[in-house]
Amino acid sequence: MKIQKIIYLPKDYYGYFGWPSIARAKHGLVMVCSGFRHFHTGPFGRVVYMESPNEGKDWSAPTVVMDGPSTDFRDPGVVWFHDHLMITGFSADTKTRCHEYVHLPKRDRALYWRGLIYHEAKKAHPWYSEYGQLRKTWLSSPHGPIVKNDGGMIYMGRCAKGIGVAEFAEDEHSDEWQKLAIVPVPSGDRQEHFQEPHIIQTGEKSFLGVIRYQREKSPLGYESEFSMWATHSNDGGRKWTKPTKMCDGSPPHLMRHSRGTIILTYGQRIRPYGIRVATSDDDGKSWRNEIVLWDKGISTDLGYPCSVELKDGRIQTIFYAALEEHDKCGILGCKWELPA
Repeated sequence: MKIQKIIYLPKDYYGYFGWPSIARAKHGLVMVCSGFRHFHTGPFGRVVYMESPNEGKDWSAPTVVMDGPSTDFRDPGVVWFHDHLMITGFSADTKTRCHEYVHLPKRDRALYWRGLIYHEAKKAHPWYSEYGQLRKTWLSSPHGPIVKNDGGMIYMGRCAKGIGVAEFAEDEHSDEWQKLAIVPVPSGDRQEHFQEPHIIQTGEKSFLGVIRYQREKSPLGYESEFSMWATHSNDGGRKWTKPTKMCDGSPPHLMRHSRGTIILTYGQRIRPYGIRVATSDDDGKSWRNEIVLWDKGISTDLGYPCSVELKDGRIQTIFYAALEEHDKCGILGCKWELPA
């Protein structure tokens, strides 16, 4: 599989790009957003935008579209909605924290910032439209909402109470996200193990959600796990089944190919590290044909793949990873075809 460097600046001080999302407009423009920062965890993140006018062959230089003097932006999602590009993003207000952060020993910085992000996650999450307006939702997820068959949007994301679902009106000028549901947690499990979901429509009122599940080994008896769990709704997103485990790897991204197949892309953080695909021809009831798109990852700091279908039926998948040891991560891509 030929790997393309969409943006890769592995030795630059601000050369770390991660957690991308991709969308394709009706007129064919392919659009990518990603995080842009010094390293994986830190307070000075921005979101950049890149585009390709020729089906992913060539890409523009990155343009900063989310930034602020005291705000950390990351995990952008993109969706083409009513002929406009909308970008979602997670943020944390760093105004009172930057001074503390830069004076911490280097070994403590990542832990410190994870604590800040967890604290800030209890607040509303911002999202942006083409008009530059800062709006807020009660959810956050790396790849953002999706457009439903009826023209509205539905969003499955992390919130203070667990995995939530919200619906957006068909009018792109509206600020209202209607709360639909909180996805139930399996008996004996904990809601903080479920995060970073994605959603796809499978019928008139039916939806499939796939959720990142992660827990670390602990004295309580938990073993480490990094996997995907599935949940279903048959009433427009108001009631959901308790999630059940699918397979190892995460986070998920779902898309439907024009021939009807659901494509699930995800990162694999068990050796060999890389990017994999599962497909379903029955709306997520069963999965087959695990495809290895790339297995040359040098560490677990990779993944968040997402995909769009190109004009000729091929799939453009993008993800973040480093190609060499000691490189900073960049945004990589590949084009591939569904098996016959």
